[in-house]
Amino acid sequence: MNTHRATGAHRRTARLRNSKVARGVLSLLTAASVGLGITVAAQPATAAPNGNVVVIGDSYAANPDQYYNTFRNVDGFVPDNYPRQSGCLQAPNSWPRQLSKRHGVPVNDWSCSGLTSKRAISRVDAAHRAGDIHAGTRTVVLNYGMNNHGPNGTDNGADILNPGDVRNRFLAETRAAVNKVRAYAPNAKIVFAGQMSITSNGMFCFLNVVPNLPAGLPVPVLSDVERWVRSMQAEAATRNNINFVDLKAETANRGTCAPDNQRFISGIIDTTTPHYNMIIHPNLKGSNWVADRMSRSL
Repeated sequence: MNTHRATGAHRRTARLRNSKVARGVLSLLTAASVGLGITVAAQPATAAPNGNVVVIGDSYAANPDQYYNTFRNVDGFVPDNYPRQSGCLQAPNSWPRQLSKRHGVPVNDWSCSGLTSKRAISRVDAAHRAGDIHAGTRTVVLNYGMNNHGPNGTDNGADILNPGDVRNRFLAETRAAVNKVRAYAPNAKIVFAGQMSITSNGMFCFLNVVPNLPAGLPVPVLSDVERWVRSMQAEAATRNNINFVDLKAETANRGTCAPDNQRFISGIIDTTTPHYNMIIHPNLKGSNWVADRMSRSL
């Protein structure tokens, strides 16, 4: 018998056995930590610079080109250099990018069209895994809520025809998102940026084709949703002891029915709102205004 070979085989077997034991112990620890609500996370390969700002928003923040976003799954339709983050298109002139350009703030934008309070939780996790939310992060801005009252709002089982149910789930999920941010970035300031005004005195101007003569009609359900969203955003901020920037109140006269040169939100059939990317979304003037406003709340 070859003693050298036997000894080598024994050592390899021992190493294999030890590695299996180690993996088993690690698995048990991981399972236990998950059961306790603790996450064993791998360190990201690279981290965003200290002092960075992270935005977790919906399409009012992402604000991608309407056609690109609609046909984003058509191979070759969206240019390769069009900004995106983890499958979500983002306009090069969105308010988070304008915040970076106009104020020299390092911004990591994790906004995504259609974002709800449930989906925001996974975006926070993804931003942390990518190294964007970390101990040196300055501010995390949350900017969502409208989609909770639309078709995407059913992703958490909510009855979107029941504002109270939508509100309760929004509050619970926003608390979960805030708790994750605090765990990942204990020193970061957390700010909730509200929903910009769409209607003006209950009027929604969907037809903007004659200069400075926006045409619309009362849409009570839209006004109600705006009011509900503002209320639950403010309540979430109060309950979680984070700052709330009431963009609805501050843009009350800048919605779809504002004069052309004062309008922040486009209509549906719209040839007079300058420089907009999507219907019923901020134009460049609106995105610049939000960027400037949020720069004072970081």
